[in-house]
Amino acid sequence: MVRKKWVQLGSIARRLKEASCKRIYEDTASGAKADRPNLIRMLDKLHTGDFVVVLKLARLARSLHDLLLIIERIGKIGAACRSLTEPFDTSTALGRAMMQMIGMFAEFERARIRERPKIGLDAAKRAGRKLGRRFKLSDEERRHIVHMIREGRW
Repeated sequence: MVRKKWVQLGSIARRLKEASCKRIYEDTASGAKADRPNLIRMLDKLHTGDFVVVLKLARLARSLHDLLLIIERIGKIGAACRSLTEPFDTSTALGRAMMQMIGMFAEFERARIRERPKIGLDAAKRAGRKLGRRFKLSDEERRHIVHMIREGRW
């Protein structure tokens, strides 16, 4: 029996075609956003026996909770999901367990990535550095504008 393969992914079309994917769905929005119309379109078109093939789990979902919901929806249809770079295939019990562990570590890594800039910004504030965009006008230019406004000449 030939199974159809459906895909939701970014710009890695060549690798997906090499994996015998019939259709490629690509969303330009971040995976962190809930509004991903092509992901929804792909999920709506899935049938029993189909496979969703992704390059990485992070391309499919941005949180473990979201990943589990998507995988559960795929499973309820009777389809399965597999990754080209991570060792899982949800058509097996071991694959489902691996998917949950990999998803957990992917979420942990995203949290660490979000924390790093915050730590750097806090350190810069403690060091007394000004954060944010620099003024386009010099202090003298701003004083001149305030003076003109107060005199009614602006």
